This record gives sequence, C-alpha cells and structure tokens, in this order.
Amino acid sequence: MSHVDFFRKQAKNFLKDWKTQKKIEEEGFSYYVYDWKYYHIEDLFDYFELSNTDREEIKLARAQHYIAKMVGFKKWNDLVHAPEKEVKLAEFLLRHFKNSYHIEDWENILSHSGIKGKDSETILDYAKQYYSMYDEDDEYGGKVPFDWDMDQGYISEYAYD
Repeated sequence: MSHVDFFRKQAKNFLKDWKTQKKIEEEGFSYYVYDWKYYHIEDLFDYFELSNTDREEIKLARAQHYIAKMVGFKKWNDLVHAPEKEVKLAEFLLRHFKNSYHIEDWENILSHSGIKGKDSETILDYAKQYYSMYDEDDEYGGKVPFDWDMDQGYISEYAYD
C-alpha cells in the first residue's frame, strides 16, 4: 500500500467514526457523542476547536483535512504532495495518533528533545525509538527518552512521567 493509499484509508476510517455522531440535547444545550473505533473524534474536534456547525459537515474532504492536520500539515494536498521523507514520518506518526493526547505528547517531545527543526529522517529515527519504548498498557505513554544527543543519537536512559 502506498503512503497516499494509507492516508486515504485513514481518512475513510476517520469519516466512519465521524458518522457515528449522535446529537444530544439537554436543558437547552446540544453536544455530540461518537461511538468511535479508529479515532477519538469528539476529543480531536475539541482539540481543533470546531463549532457544532463544523461538526455537522460530514464529508470525506473534511476528514482528509483533519488527517493532514493531525500530522502537522495545513491541508490534504500538502500532505499527499510532500517529499517522500516527510510522508514517511507523517505515516509513522498517524499510526500512533488516535486522540489529542497523542498529538500533544508528540508536540511536547519535539519541543523538549532538541530535534524540532531537524530533517525528517532524523525526526523519524527519533520517533521510531520513542515509540519502540511505548508501553501500550500505560495510558500516558510509558517510558520516554531522557535525552537526545545530536552527535550520538538516542541515549538509553529513561525518565518516567
């Protein structure tokens, strides 16, 4: 499967979850709940600060847009026409992003690791090392790299949250 096919499939999965939308009205207020399987839609929509009107526009093009935004692109076309190295990184990250915590966690890792602004290959290498330590049973992400040395690469000390 090509990278673009992967992103299309994920956009369709996002759309499937979006279509589980149920509008709840209580005491003059309305909100939406979702029976999600692939992406925690309600959480991601809060993260993207969408209004109720935005949430009602259930279309594949909008799902594609949010998939691109999740991995740091402004729009879908930027994602599917990005250089191969950036697309590989985006695909790797999307495989690990299911809610806003995952995105925010990665943004914090980038900010504190010293690799933000480095080339996509360096960031992908770091991401692979970071997620190889990821403990799926820990809702907060398990172990995190203690330090990143640009000369030596990953340093095998851990800090626990």
